[in-house]
Amino acid sequence: MTTLVLGAGIAGVAAALHLQARGVPVVLVDRGLPGGETSYGNAGLIEMSTAFPHPCPQDLRTLGRYALNIAPDLRWQPGGLMAMAGGLYGYWRNSRPDRIAGIGASFRKLMGQALAEHRALADQAGAADLLRPIGWLELLDDPRALAEDRQAQVAEYGIQVERLDRDALQEMEPHLRRPFAGAFHWHGTVSISDPGSYVARLAALFRTRGGEVVQAEVAGLTPAAAGWQVRTRQGRIDAAQVVVALGPWSGDLLRPLGLRVPMLFKRGYHRHFATLPGTTLTHPVHVPGSGHLVVPMAQGIRVLTGVELAHRDAPPDLRQIRAAEAAARAYLPIGDALDDPWLGSRPCLPDMLPVIGPARGQRGLWCLFGHGHHGLTQGPASGRLLAELMTGGQPFLDPARFAPSRLGL
Repeated sequence: MTTLVLGAGIAGVAAALHLQARGVPVVLVDRGLPGGETSYGNAGLIEMSTAFPHPCPQDLRTLGRYALNIAPDLRWQPGGLMAMAGGLYGYWRNSRPDRIAGIGASFRKLMGQALAEHRALADQAGAADLLRPIGWLELLDDPRALAEDRQAQVAEYGIQVERLDRDALQEMEPHLRRPFAGAFHWHGTVSISDPGSYVARLAALFRTRGGEVVQAEVAGLTPAAAGWQVRTRQGRIDAAQVVVALGPWSGDLLRPLGLRVPMLFKRGYHRHFATLPGTTLTHPVHVPGSGHLVVPMAQGIRVLTGVELAHRDAPPDLRQIRAAEAAARAYLPIGDALDDPWLGSRPCLPDMLPVIGPARGQRGLWCLFGHGHHGLTQGPASGRLLAELMTGGQPFLDPARFAPSRLGL
């Protein structure tokens, strides 16, 4: 019988390809086209200049600023905050120095394989032209911040960062509107010019190799004598094994089976803007403390917000993206908006690591979700690890730290 992979984001498509390469018949199922949802709406960065996941701040000053709900990098809605209170407490506890060190070590093992897996799949899918190894720029107003030895801070992790003075920054990005003191150029990170198209090309490779993609909304999942029955709006699909890779919707499917996912929804917004005539932006740029990121993409200049803690399906609150747009206009030559604001949810877990492996007490049911801020980066490596576990291969890392059982799943 077939293996169903539910979810055609980057992790699901990568898992489907890796299973297919190991001789497993696979059907990929999603309500939308491959590369939609958060695989489309992210920053498009294969982030290789970080050694830790995004921890919860521990200092009272930052937490107090967040409590006022006016910080540009984090906003919250009361209902969502209350609903996620238990998970947020776990997130805060796991971000303490005595815990984050071990979490960071596991995080780096998965990240260490990320870029190689992306390049391998991109080459096979004819998508290497979308990968730009240009890093990103941390723009600084304060010369004292520029004087910090960032390279010494990250050298033990193999991360490379270069200090740019004002003239070097001006040469690299000549159309910045503000005279920054300089920048740190974080090397290693690869920018994908169109992440949605990138995932779509990987899915096309899956089809070319004989895989089937079914566009259907999954309504339920039931154990059966020969495996599993997946109910969709279009009908029933039988499978020997099922991979749940539905990102922020994964918990909805697992809850009726008694598996409660402590999911945190870190929502984020983006919007595309035109560049002004005669100007360019070449690199992704970020101003510390500004609460936004700006990335040049095929669709235009993508302005992305920080985090909004809210229920996944709560109505959008456009104040954060409007503030990000206003802040970006202060130093970038951006023109008219090209579309309406987009909203998506990052599926995060309290220990900041994804779940990759078999579900507890459910033979033939596998989990692949919860990548948080690093879903695009970690998707292909996570898909490989899951395929190795499902086919009895030798995992490229110890999977215990990513096992669903650590969360009672």
